[in-house]
Amino acid sequence: MSSFEPFFPQMCRTFSSRDIFYQAATNKIAALLLEAINATQKATLLCSGGSTPGPVYDALSELDLPWNNVSIGLVDERWVDVENAGSNAALLHKYLLKNMALSAKLVPMKTGDDTPQKAQARVGADYKRILSNQSVAVLGMGTDGHVCSWFPKADGLGPALDPSNDFPVQGITAQKSNVTGDYLHRMTLTYSAIATCRAVILLITGAEKKAVIDSVLAGDAPHLPVAHLLALKPNQLSILYTP
Repeated sequence: MSSFEPFFPQMCRTFSSRDIFYQAATNKIAALLLEAINATQKATLLCSGGSTPGPVYDALSELDLPWNNVSIGLVDERWVDVENAGSNAALLHKYLLKNMALSAKLVPMKTGDDTPQKAQARVGADYKRILSNQSVAVLGMGTDGHVCSWFPKADGLGPALDPSNDFPVQGITAQKSNVTGDYLHRMTLTYSAIATCRAVILLITGAEKKAVIDSVLAGDAPHLPVAHLLALKPNQLSILYTP
């Protein structure tokens, strides 16, 4: 049993290997999408970038799901064109939007605007259209405790985390760190957008990130952005971990 499981035994699951971890995440997401489609004839999958979810997206792409009923959104996006290696949309084209999932509909965040702040109205309208109480969000977490693009001390972090702000997206300008690299300008879903989802799945790998989430679940790091996820409704958040 992981050390975080005693805090929230219904929320947290530990897997002995990455293969089992990836398969469990894939199965959970697929089941949730099918349930949403059966209930409403449509589903939305909100996807994070980064290295952790890539194998999950790859496995999902091979499943025979009714992908033409699925909208694919981004949890956040670096303010770069899709041709850039840092683009989260490019990652989804590489790992998810292929094979059986080729008919899913991607709703991008990046526009031709100079900054994400200038694009908030347009992107927000697009995301209001696909967000619902049947949406499924797949999140990762950085070693600094950020999820989405909720970077500590970022410009725009306050509105992004404000539960009274019901707008679905927020332009973010992060402070440069080892975690952000040079990608300081981003668009992110807000806390309110994440809170509308039926399910939020947080994928955690490695001892360093586990130490961060352990401290949050123990109540020792309420200042970290990821701690805001603990305010979600019961049974909404699942945390999957593998060493």
